[in-house]
Amino acid sequence: MNSTKPMRQNNDDRKVNHGNSRRDSHGSYQEATHAVYNPTYTKINSRKKKKRKTDTRPPIDKASWFSILTFSWVTPLFIKGWKGTLKTEDLTVASHKDSSKMNSHRLETRWAHLLTKYGSKDASLLSALLYVMRSGVIHSTIAVTIGYVSAIVSSVSNRVP
Repeated sequence: MNSTKPMRQNNDDRKVNHGNSRRDSHGSYQEATHAVYNPTYTKINSRKKKKRKTDTRPPIDKASWFSILTFSWVTPLFIKGWKGTLKTEDLTVASHKDSSKMNSHRLETRWAHLLTKYGSKDASLLSALLYVMRSGVIHSTIAVTIGYVSAIVSSVSNRVP
């Protein structure tokens, strides 16, 4: 390794190189010496543009609860379909939460639990299904309830003189 001597500044605010110091291509003495002593060092102010990671998750997995409730997560697909014919490439992959592999595993696990807890005569397949699909049932119930309430409120508000 080369020995390095510290740099000092003149009155002209120019950096003066004393001795055998190492500089990187951008002229930063501190970053160059840090990179020599620490091989895992990466520059924070790199001039190279970093590639952004593309989010490959389905839109429903990125959506907020309000977006799911109002179906606004589907709007880009609706706009694309309104502008022209949809193709297979326009559709996204289904959520891993909706995959048959995951849900069949959850159902089998719940069914095995109910069989060991209640026995084959008292175990309820409906109970196992509702347990596995509980979040979907809850979301659907909330959406239907909001729909009914808004229909009642709008019909009542139209009748009031």
